[in-house]
Amino acid sequence: MSTDISKNLITVDELAAALQAGQPLRLLDIRFDPGKGSAKSRYLEGHIPGAVYVDLPTELAGPKGSTGGNLPLPDPHAFEQVARSWGISKDSQVIVYDDTNGAPAARAAWVLRWAGITAVSLLDGGLGAWLRAKLPTSTADEAAVPGTVEVISGALRPMAAKDVATWSGTLIDARPEKAFAEGHIPRAINIPNGALVDDNGRLLPAAQIEQRLRDRGIDPHLPIAAYCGGGVASSFTVIALASLGKHVELYPGSWSDWISDPSRPIEK
Repeated sequence: MSTDISKNLITVDELAAALQAGQPLRLLDIRFDPGKGSAKSRYLEGHIPGAVYVDLPTELAGPKGSTGGNLPLPDPHAFEQVARSWGISKDSQVIVYDDTNGAPAARAAWVLRWAGITAVSLLDGGLGAWLRAKLPTSTADEAAVPGTVEVISGALRPMAAKDVATWSGTLIDARPEKAFAEGHIPRAINIPNGALVDDNGRLLPAAQIEQRLRDRGIDPHLPIAAYCGGGVASSFTVIALASLGKHVELYPGSWSDWISDPSRPIEK
């Protein structure tokens, strides 16, 4: 019997079982933490066997412009070529992971779904969980057989600054508390990613996530949107709240886009 990976999250045990059973998976390794040194070098030091390296700033984002924030969404045609280079085709099952807090992998998951590639699961706990389970790693620079996927532009509708300005629901700021205190979009409520995971970076049970929301005065049954600094951390908020069966709108441009126009209001 094959492992069901058609969901937002996949555990290390489920992934290991799927690979052992020979299921045709496309594994994407996303590294994005400048403070930890070269992302590609970290990938080459050890990754899940078969995983292709993904460069977040150049492959999961387009060139920085006057709008769209520090990491604007990529051009759909350019992203189609990139996704094909990862070996993705129409029926591919994609697994994404990173070596930090799940946010880089969540950015990959959101961008893939925005492009109409829906069979995407995030590895709960990331590379750290894989290593703690003492599962094998590889130091090879993996290259995939090119895929044939066709991108469907706008399969998810990203929020723009004008949408956020008129948003009447709850707005979550997923940045660290210090960044939030220095300035945020009016009415935003701060819920950093760390509040949604355990000490090993695994997503908290749905009941605990719901309680974390309610502790901050958020009714999870009402409309929710999320932003962060550049559309990475808040992508994880989308994944986390999906465990409650909740669809969360995403403002990919986030704070870096909001402050590009000095006429937009800021709270501190």
